[in-house]
Amino acid sequence: MVNNYSTLIDSKTCRKNIFTAGSKVLEATAVGDVNISIEYGDVLLQNVLYVRNLNVNLLSTNSFTDEGAQVTLDQSGGQIHLANGTSLKISKNSECGLLEFKGDTWQESAMTASTQPFEGIDEEFELTEKKPETSTQQLWHEHLGHPGRDKARAIIKKLGNKLMTEVDPDTALTCKQCIQSKSTVAQMGQGSRERAATHLDLVHIDLILDTSYVTEHTCILVLVDDHSKYVYVQPLLWKSQAFVQLKKVVSFLETQTGRRLKVIQSDKGGKWENNEARTWSQDKGIEWQKTVDTIVSRTDGWKE
Repeated sequence: MVNNYSTLIDSKTCRKNIFTAGSKVLEATAVGDVNISIEYGDVLLQNVLYVRNLNVNLLSTNSFTDEGAQVTLDQSGGQIHLANGTSLKISKNSECGLLEFKGDTWQESAMTASTQPFEGIDEEFELTEKKPETSTQQLWHEHLGHPGRDKARAIIKKLGNKLMTEVDPDTALTCKQCIQSKSTVAQMGQGSRERAATHLDLVHIDLILDTSYVTEHTCILVLVDDHSKYVYVQPLLWKSQAFVQLKKVVSFLETQTGRRLKVIQSDKGGKWENNEARTWSQDKGIEWQKTVDTIVSRTDGWKE
């Protein structure tokens, strides 16, 4: 997180609440990338939040570890080993007791002297965009309930010259709502395997990451019972909460159905590859299956 908007590259507006250790809530109003110059070259940090009332720029160790980085900290400092092999050195500030990373953030002198990078966004980064003009034909098309070409012609014939040229039958061909409502989503293959015999014989799980920063949640845990097709969805603040929430959901489902979970099927994501998950599944007698990338669409594509 940064407190200087001009350091962001390819920024866009967002609304996200940041909870500090002192239970204070800060608001992030923009997100973008930040380029940091270090001794060995430049490092590009992605999905960096702009928080106006932040006292100092902050690095989230949870975000680094979620992206595959390794973070080692001790009383004197530490290092962050990024997935691309770059290492960031962290030293302890004896005056304030904080661990600091020293690097020069990218500053664009032309930007500070020119106009604001976003047109239509004021100093508080609230949208003031001008809505596009809607044609009279489109307005009549919407007021009449989005009629098709044949119905539009029937309306014109019924009303005669009262509407003149305000109603155009061809508007249905360019109306975004009409095009979207008539579109269909291609279904993935159902596969050849049979459905589970009863509840909790097989449960599919997946973790969906959300990088839009529209809400404070960063990912969604999804569980689908193979027999009943019962779907459980739980938004999560952090990716690290996925396994804890999974255990709670399994306990809830077992209590409600009076049955024990037999098999869990998931992808090969690193979020499920840890000793705690293996120990938990072994203690409960749960078989944990991992799907093969080449047959995901055939075995559980409907869940994906």
